[in-house]
Amino acid sequence: MLALSAPAVAQTPGVFKGETINISVGYPAGGAPDLYFRVLARHYGRHIPSNPLIVVKNMPGAGTLRAANYIYNVAAKDGTELGNFSSSATMEPLMDNDQAKFDATRFSWIGSMNQEINFCGIWQRPGAPTSFADMLTRETVFASSGAISTR
Repeated sequence: MLALSAPAVAQTPGVFKGETINISVGYPAGGAPDLYFRVLARHYGRHIPSNPLIVVKNMPGAGTLRAANYIYNVAAKDGTELGNFSSSATMEPLMDNDQAKFDATRFSWIGSMNQEINFCGIWQRPGAPTSFADMLTRETVFASSGAISTR
């Protein structure tokens, strides 16, 4: 059995020799996702055979759909392109958003840089809803960084 596995082991070290691995971040420069992936880029290459160069590319747009569409439709499928986009973006094809040009079930998840717990708060002022039930019967204004974004 060891003899059969030797050829595979021998091929692994040179897989990314001379390659650049791009990380497409679906958020603008300067925010938390940008920071996470720039920190990752400084260290990630040391843990990959042949120590490839890691480059972060910001691709903001459409609540991260731009990056998701790029990774699915344009990026090389050889392990040299990684992407980061919101978890809510993966739901867009199910919501019949014709701008989501991907099948979310075909993406491969390799890990998370953090664990987020989203919070929604309402400033208490006269006329503001005071319960979840109130929000269902009264107009409530919310803000976000994009139409489908959780940020």
